[in-house]
Amino acid sequence: MKGPSKKTRAQILNMLCVGSCVRSTSRVAGVSVNAVAKLLLNAGEACATYHDAHVRDVRVNPVQYDEIWSFRYAKQKNIATLRPGPRGPYKKDISN
Repeated sequence: MKGPSKKTRAQILNMLCVGSCVRSTSRVAGVSVNAVAKLLLNAGEACATYHDAHVRDVRVNPVQYDEIWSFRYAKQKNIATLRPGPRGPYKKDISN
């Protein structure tokens, strides 16, 4: 038994990368859900192997992670009940 063609595999991986679910990808590509899952697993393993072999000595800057929290926290529907935010990372907001 032969797997999907190279063009179909590329289409499947492209669809998964842009956020399509496995079931819809399998319907559009005309392959089974198991074929999509297996291709995804194999591609992930190949990416991990490539990353481990080629990515070295990467310098990182501090990462800001508060934008998502503040975006959700300051939605218009929450404005009336706003409390002071956390004072810093890993500190609990103890105000009531």
